[in-house]
Amino acid sequence: MAGTTYLHQEAMKIVHIVYMGEKYHNDLKLVTDSHLDLLASVVGSFGFDYYLVDVIQAKKNKKRCCFYLLIACITHMMQYEGCCRSMIYSYRHGFSGFAAKITEAQAQKIAELPGVVHVTRSQLHVVQTTRSWDYLGLSTQSPSNLLHKANKGEGIIIGILDTGIWPESKVFDDEGFGPIPALWKGHCESGQLFNGTTDCNKKLTGAKWFIDGFQAENIRPFNTTENPDYLSPRDVNGHGTHVSSISAGSFVSNASYKGFGKGVVTYVDERNGIAIGAFHAVAKGIPVICAAGNTVTGPSAQTVQNTAPWIITVAATTTDRSFPTPLTLGNNITIQKISEANYKAAEPGLVFDMGTNDYIHYLCAVGYNNSSISLVVGKVTTCPSTKPSILDLNLPSITIPNLSMPVVLTRTVKNVGPVNSIYKSLIDPPFGISISVRPKYLAFNSTIKATSFKVTVSTNHRVNTGYFFGSLTWTDGVHAVTSPISVRTQIIQSYSDDK
Repeated sequence: MAGTTYLHQEAMKIVHIVYMGEKYHNDLKLVTDSHLDLLASVVGSFGFDYYLVDVIQAKKNKKRCCFYLLIACITHMMQYEGCCRSMIYSYRHGFSGFAAKITEAQAQKIAELPGVVHVTRSQLHVVQTTRSWDYLGLSTQSPSNLLHKANKGEGIIIGILDTGIWPESKVFDDEGFGPIPALWKGHCESGQLFNGTTDCNKKLTGAKWFIDGFQAENIRPFNTTENPDYLSPRDVNGHGTHVSSISAGSFVSNASYKGFGKGVVTYVDERNGIAIGAFHAVAKGIPVICAAGNTVTGPSAQTVQNTAPWIITVAATTTDRSFPTPLTLGNNITIQKISEANYKAAEPGLVFDMGTNDYIHYLCAVGYNNSSISLVVGKVTTCPSTKPSILDLNLPSITIPNLSMPVVLTRTVKNVGPVNSIYKSLIDPPFGISISVRPKYLAFNSTIKATSFKVTVSTNHRVNTGYFFGSLTWTDGVHAVTSPISVRTQIIQSYSDDK
């Protein structure tokens, strides 16, 4: 009976992520031991309770009592071993937490323990133009653009979470590279068709692969005809290699796709767990960049991902050019499409700066309690008695998803351009939306380096609408600092919003 119950309990276990916030010391073994202790306090209770009942019943038979007590002690030791088997990963570098295969009831017990921010189920995630450097105004031929001013990112270490990598790609050739930065503490793991000793180099400094959580749940077979994969860091579909090449690849001349687009190759292309990991990375000075999501049904209000304010969320764009193939029409006229290119400003003039206090504002606004926020940020934190508005988060964009009554929101900008500058506001309101700004002018000098302004938004619609778009631009005649505005009128809350 006990064996049957045990097997049933094992079948009910699924992988959960236990998040415990900022770690409080740098001894990695102690961090992992604390995770095991916490897990053992919950996971081992079934077997111990079973034998404890037998011990109590055995008091009626003193000859058998010592035997049952011995069994109970052995069981207690087995519990600790059991929690070691249940634990899949111990997160102990950027923050404190672990992944474990446990039942829903055990997950609930762990979530109620002191020091635990929250417990969530593990999830499967799906992955999110060859001339993007030119598209962004970062051509290798221009010695004065941002790419050259930043020395092509020399000395920067970039970590990428994706489908893997093709180490033999020429964009990862380390010819001419100096030594690996001393602050790099990672390593290169071997696996199927991937040699950790020879496939990594001074360009591709490390590679790891994580599959224990997937295998623990055995949700679906690994490496099938429909979904091939490797037990290694090797990329099976090219997406991870593409993204890696975008962010850190070297320039390769005379590269093309089946003869089209010949030129220089340099590519430019998460989830609660991603937001959490990103927060701790940003707190340590590491920028985190995520995709807004590549969806077949989007873009729409429900398809945008990775929207935490500490993440730089990048949306996809249409290709900036066509591959020009001559097309001869029936009248013998040959036509060919002409490509286009846009350019990105590297000197914005004004910036919407954010730091830890702004992120705390966000956590308070979305409903985190004081104890959870304190664990996340690693210090005692108290939200204001009046819940702050998420609309006042100092984002460069303005989005109001449910406008009915007029709202007033605040933004603060910092001058990073000429010291003495005056900016004028230009408003392009969304259809049916009234917008006003106070003050209409922003003046900066040697003492005033940052200033705030208020935006009042009201709707003229009398029925629910979809999103309408506009913008607010601050200009000094040289710089144009534009905030996109998206507003949806919701006079009556729709059923879909409740869902």
